[in-house]
Amino acid sequence: MASIYCIECGFDNEEHRAACLMCYAFLRDTGTGRSCSACGGDNPPHASFCRQCGAQLDLTAAPPVRRAELIQAVLEGIGGGLVGGAEEEELAGLPGESSEFDLVGPIGPVEAAPEAPAPSGPPVEAAPPAAPPPPPPPTSAGLVEEEEELAPPPPLPGDFELELPTAPPPPEPQVPVGAEEEARPRVSSED
Repeated sequence: MASIYCIECGFDNEEHRAACLMCYAFLRDTGTGRSCSACGGDNPPHASFCRQCGAQLDLTAAPPVRRAELIQAVLEGIGGGLVGGAEEEELAGLPGESSEFDLVGPIGPVEAAPEAPAPSGPPVEAAPPAAPPPPPPPTSAGLVEEEEELAPPPPLPGDFELELPTAPPPPEPQVPVGAEEEARPRVSSED
C-alpha cells in the first residue's frame, strides 16, 4: 500500500489521509521549495521531512560568523550605544562623585555621640534576680488527675469488639421409651 510521509514529523501515513495521525499537520501541502536529496521529491519550503520517502531534508547551514561580528550585531540590534542596558553617560562614576540619587550626602568621619555624664556617688550594686517560687506539693487530687491521664480513653461509639457467633450445644440424644429399660444394666437379685 502506498504511503505519504508527514512533512513536519516524518510519520508514515496512509496515502488517503489528509492530515498526519501523529501531529495533525496537513499532508497535502503543495508547493515547490525543497527537494529531497534522497529521492528528489518536491516538498514545500517549510518541510522538515520528505513527503515521499520520509527522509530528513537537508537544513541550510548558516554561514559561519565570528564572535566579534556576532557581538556587534547584537549590540546594534539592541540599540547601538547601549552597554548592559545603560548608555555610556549613565554608567556609574568614580567613588566620591555625587549624583542626584545621593540621599545621605558625602561620606565623612563619623561624629561621636555625646556621652552621658558620669553618676556621682558610690556605685549601686544591682540586686540579684529573684529565684522563682518552688512548685506547690502535689495533692491527692493531682495524683488522681495523673492516673486518669494514663488510663486508656473510653471506646468511641463506632468502636466495638467483634462477637463471633457460637454454635449451640448439640442436642441430647433422645432415647425411645422402651429402650431405657434395655439400656440399664440388670442387676440380678440371685446373689
